[in-house]
Amino acid sequence: MKYTHYAPGAPLTLIAAPRSRLPGAFLAALREADEAGKRPGVIVSRTLADALAPTGIVEPEHIVVFGNEPQWVYYPERHANSLTIIGQIYIQDTIATQGMTRLAAFIDDDCRGTATPVLMPSRDAYYTNLVVYGDPGDQDKPITFRIYDSERGLVYSDVVTSLDGKETPVKFVN
Repeated sequence: MKYTHYAPGAPLTLIAAPRSRLPGAFLAALREADEAGKRPGVIVSRTLADALAPTGIVEPEHIVVFGNEPQWVYYPERHANSLTIIGQIYIQDTIATQGMTRLAAFIDDDCRGTATPVLMPSRDAYYTNLVVYGDPGDQDKPITFRIYDSERGLVYSDVVTSLDGKETPVKFVN
């Protein structure tokens, strides 16, 4: 697993234990941090996230799940044109705020761009700035979307796009 520590001034704790004892070891470390008044960030596998969920010690917004992450690859240099879509990702009626959650755009099942939600302080909300790459031959082709939900480790391919609450299909425009 590749991991970048985003709070270099904060300590990073790695917990190692046999698989069967890992949830207990993890909970012990979290209880210790909680008793010290600390609010640690938690990065775990889907299996461990599921094991921790019923404990109530770790709130879902503090869990980042690694695993099942799609390998969406696109090549901007292969395309002559691009368009930008700015919007918000809703997963089960909740705006996505996880930096590891990703939105991907596809034309003819070919990935043409990805983006993650970013906090826009001026609006105090998370938005996604997605650049979609294409060619003159893509004019008016439908763009479909997929979402990787990092909180649950799931990919959603039945994404509905809407504008002002009305379902609105998206097409590529050169």
